[in-house]
Amino acid sequence: MDIIEASDLNYTVLRPAWLTDNDEIDYEITQKEVPFKGTEVSRKSVASKSLN
Repeated sequence: MDIIEASDLNYTVLRPAWLTDNDEIDYEITQKEVPFKGTEVSRKSVASKSLN
């Protein structure tokens, strides 16, 4: 991770915790220093955020 942070790349780290098959798009965006809550998220939500 240090190499990516030191680079000029624009990046996003996805940290999905518990994946569900729910038919919904609902996720929480946090910043680097914010503690990770570890809540569940749908696969559809991860795919949506990955493509946007």
